[in-house]
Amino acid sequence: MLNENNIREVDDAMRDACAIIQDKGDILPYKAVVVDEAQDMSAQAFRLIRQLIPGGDQKNDIFIVGDGHQRIYRHLMSWRHLNLFEHECYLHCRTPRIKTELGIELISPSWDGISPSFTLLFEAFIIDLCTKMPVKAVAGTINETDRKIWRMLKKYIETVR
Repeated sequence: MLNENNIREVDDAMRDACAIIQDKGDILPYKAVVVDEAQDMSAQAFRLIRQLIPGGDQKNDIFIVGDGHQRIYRHLMSWRHLNLFEHECYLHCRTPRIKTELGIELISPSWDGISPSFTLLFEAFIIDLCTKMPVKAVAGTINETDRKIWRMLKKYIETVR
């Protein structure tokens, strides 16, 4: 029905634009692209941005800025959760947003930890491991970077000061 009325969903329109750019060759004058508020963009939007630059393989030709916790649209969020046996487990959901006097706010799910990508239960597990072994060893055990663990620990320390 959309095609009959010559109407496109956003991702379909971006896919069509990618096809047009690819068919026409390197006709666009851009040497670099700056993207702000990237947390609101889909994978198809990033494909389109990649095609805006002739050649597409140059280093440092795209600068992207975004904050996953400022997102206001429907894109999926993910949180690392406790492993299921030896398999990493992630929770994926689209969080609702509500309109308040302060503007539009995202509702955080009950499992949202202090870190932007860990569940509370996973953070509790990490903290428990950190009481028994060095952070570097914990990082290796859970297959995360020690930097990410240190950031989480510092946030918890700041909240209790």
